[in-house]
Amino acid sequence: MSGKSKNRPKQVVKSGPTLDVKPSGGLKFTPSEKTNEILSEITEHMASPQADEIGESEDESLVLDPAFANMAGPPAIEIANVALRKRLERDMPPVDVDSLFLRGEIRQEVDILKGKLTIVFRTLSGKEDLYIKKKLSDVKAETMRYVEDRYMMMQLAAHIVSINDAALPNMFKEGTIDEDLFTQRFDKVCALPVMLIERIWVHWVWFQDRVTKEINNDFLNGG
Repeated sequence: MSGKSKNRPKQVVKSGPTLDVKPSGGLKFTPSEKTNEILSEITEHMASPQADEIGESEDESLVLDPAFANMAGPPAIEIANVALRKRLERDMPPVDVDSLFLRGEIRQEVDILKGKLTIVFRTLSGKEDLYIKKKLSDVKAETMRYVEDRYMMMQLAAHIVSINDAALPNMFKEGTIDEDLFTQRFDKVCALPVMLIERIWVHWVWFQDRVTKEINNDFLNGG
């Protein structure tokens, strides 16, 4: 027996995954010292608040803002993502709900392209809203896409107060919406490049959303 023991080949033990024959079962891994150092660095990085902020920012720039979630034809994520809206609204003064009761409308200035394009938006009265909807009957024979785009343009024409401090023509004459004056506002908006109109529309939707949320919050808190 002793002779056989002497001729037995020497066993070589290697580090790495081995099957654990204990009742718990599963793989058992013995990491090297270098692997432990790398894992430690990764753990420290993931625990850093800066790492969380960077990850969140990158993710949100690829997420369409919820304001467009239920739209059949939402805007491109590049111009309507969550990160962009957060940056825009971070330093923006809150919506002044009191002005709705003092002068019948809410206004807000929005820097769409910093130093290049500033729009002042306003809310509409019931009379203005009905006027725009009635105007749709003028194009009822057109394609659905044309009707939708024209309706969007009319909404912008009514909601925009000024573009880069240049006020749009007043559309009221003796307390009534004047057809020619509204057409002048409409033509001003339609004359803008399509790429700018798309961005203005995105910011108009956000303006509407801010107003709705602020009014809801005001009523919930009893003013």
